[in-house]
Amino acid sequence: MIETIKKKWKIILALSAVALFIFQMVAIGMLGGGGGGSSNGSGTIETGTTEFTGVIRTYDPVLVVTPALDEDIAGELRAIEGVEDISPSAEGTLINTETRDDVYPIGVFLRERNVTAYSVANIAMPPFVEVEFGNGSVINASAGSIAVRVVTEPIVDVDTEVRITMVAQVRNGMLYNYGSPLLVTEEKELEVRSTVLSVEHIYTYLVPWEDRNSVDIEDIDDGEVEYQKKNTVFFNQPIGVEEVMEKKNLDYVEYIDQYSIECNENFTNITVVEKDFVNVTFPDSVLTVVSNQSIELEYEGSVIYQYTLSMPSEADGINLETNEIGLKSESFHAINSTVTLKISGTVIGDRMVAIKSTVLKE
Repeated sequence: MIETIKKKWKIILALSAVALFIFQMVAIGMLGGGGGGSSNGSGTIETGTTEFTGVIRTYDPVLVVTPALDEDIAGELRAIEGVEDISPSAEGTLINTETRDDVYPIGVFLRERNVTAYSVANIAMPPFVEVEFGNGSVINASAGSIAVRVVTEPIVDVDTEVRITMVAQVRNGMLYNYGSPLLVTEEKELEVRSTVLSVEHIYTYLVPWEDRNSVDIEDIDDGEVEYQKKNTVFFNQPIGVEEVMEKKNLDYVEYIDQYSIECNENFTNITVVEKDFVNVTFPDSVLTVVSNQSIELEYEGSVIYQYTLSMPSEADGINLETNEIGLKSESFHAINSTVTLKISGTVIGDRMVAIKSTVLKE
């Protein structure tokens, strides 16, 4: 029993040391205080561990991302309602939100882009918590007015029940102080049966450089069409400045530098380019068609399928908090067919609160 408790303390203290490092820039204290013991400070202080069910009442209106946030994602983030400002720091990126209620949705936005962000959850405790000491003894300590603050990813919204584990100091039967609080989570993999609700065909065609003007997207009326026309020719080895100056007046050259030329969009004569420049690459143009039906074009292409799939409410005793999920696959499955999904995510208690990956099991 004592060895188990010691091992548990080591895990808690190691993880909280990481959390303390992350949040030193915003001056978070890892110890709570007040509310326990007698007013004159008498009584022996005993230290143990506790795990209890609490409720997230609020988040502090700040998130921290380590390492620094990618500038493209930061640009998206600045356009989101609820973001007050984004500022760099030595440890990463600090995101201040307009209100406490903005923290969870912004955390969801970041998680969908595979970015991990941390905030501080303020936890409402039950009236009593069970504290286990190093000698194996257990008492039910009064929580008093202790306010527990936990550094965590905002993976659940406010007013959600969560499990908390922490070091607890008890005096005169009351919680006196606490340290190293952690949200108890578990990573799990599940297999679920799912029904195909919708399917879109995403076709990608490679159009040879010399044929790039043969594509008329107005003639493709079977879905959403995007055409990335490439008028560029790349040099396999950089050319010299003198050659740049010499060749910039060729009638088909719109722009030239040491690495490539941009050709007149109507010019398609590969032979002429290969005569004027040695060792070049002609990139394919890319035609993408998204349709809810099969289509065929004359160009070399590939297809993947974008599915909307139903999700069961429960799997292996774990409640799944989403009704539908999107997934791309190279395999085709018809609408209303049944497939097997392998999903992995973060579990709190009996709920999977964040799905991190979904794979179609073939």
